[in-house]
Amino acid sequence: MKGFLRRDFALVSGNLRFYLFFIAIFGALALFTDMNSGFVMFYAVIFAMSSIIGLFSYDEFNHWTAYAAAVPGGRKNMVKARYTLLLLVTVGVAAVQMLVGALAKEMGNFQAAALYSGMLLIYAALSMPLSYYFGGTKARVVTVVLVAFIAGAAAIMGTILNISTGFGDYSLPSGFLLLPAVGAGALLISYRVSLHIMAKKEL
Repeated sequence: MKGFLRRDFALVSGNLRFYLFFIAIFGALALFTDMNSGFVMFYAVIFAMSSIIGLFSYDEFNHWTAYAAAVPGGRKNMVKARYTLLLLVTVGVAAVQMLVGALAKEMGNFQAAALYSGMLLIYAALSMPLSYYFGGTKARVVTVVLVAFIAGAAAIMGTILNISTGFGDYSLPSGFLLLPAVGAGALLISYRVSLHIMAKKEL
């Protein structure tokens, strides 16, 4: 699994540098202006997931699925490595949210971190099996549809929060602390489904 994980990390490392640069700029804006960090972190969730989905295009172009099939336990380790990378990215997103929120002196840092990390896990739980099933090229279309769905859900959620809590003046509902657990449960099911899809794939 370590080899597949190193390979995936090397492929997304270029995007990661841009991601950190983007976060640094908008984190500074959140720190020195009245800009809320919510927009930054929502973009971070989408950007992080799109980077991981992009790995499926590399798999397709370089025939990594066939290579994994030739290695003992290769397909299982390939899936395990990608889900491990996803979990590491999710932890990073949560850590950055808490850091930016703390520097900007925003309330509800833990709830906000739970919200965005939970969104990322749920988003991944839906998109990863679909990406394994459809492949890299079609996965992009799937990602666009999911992004539109998540953005719509976030807009509705934001409207509700603005009405009920002020979203920025008060803490987010503590119920958001449960979102990572919900996302982790969904991701576990997603992992099992992805393993099944990969086991049934042709070379």
